[in-house]
Amino acid sequence: MKISSLKSLSLGLVFLGMAAMPLKAATYVTGEIAFTGGATLNGSISTATAISSYFGGPTVVAASGSYSAIPNGTIVTFNPFTFNPAPISTIQLWTVSVGGKTYSFDLNSVSIAFQNANFLNLTGNGVAHVDGYDATPGNWNISLGGFQGVPVFTFGSIAVVPEPSTSALIIGAGFAMLAFRRIRSRF
Repeated sequence: MKISSLKSLSLGLVFLGMAAMPLKAATYVTGEIAFTGGATLNGSISTATAISSYFGGPTVVAASGSYSAIPNGTIVTFNPFTFNPAPISTIQLWTVSVGGKTYSFDLNSVSIAFQNANFLNLTGNGVAHVDGYDATPGNWNISLGGFQGVPVFTFGSIAVVPEPSTSALIIGAGFAMLAFRRIRSRF
């Protein structure tokens, strides 16, 4: 048996052993949250390139999953942002503290899904943060209609990352398979 085969076999067994160890499973943000209120754009709805301020809250109108402790009517702090061109760095889009927990969302990307004289729809992805949970990637959406009022923000979590023990199992099995394949090819 060659040294490289022994190394691969050893690495595979180490990762398989790690998979058997109790590792802390990730706890991801789940559910959705929606807000309503008003927004001021830096121009008409058809030519605007940024949301410059918010009014009338914004307030929570629906919350489920990890957000369910946030009562409807809770006022949330939203930050202004440019959407055309899209920001080149992460922006904390909104934050709220309720019951000793802080909830927030970092905006990573912005796309204009639709924009005309009566309607603006922005979409993108970012990262949800809730005290006690792991940072969770998710999709977001803001819609503005008519008189630049009633923006509605929604968030939903996306693609869950495998637990650490699952990743270790997959890596370990891969190394073990590689080693056994090398050993078998020698005979």
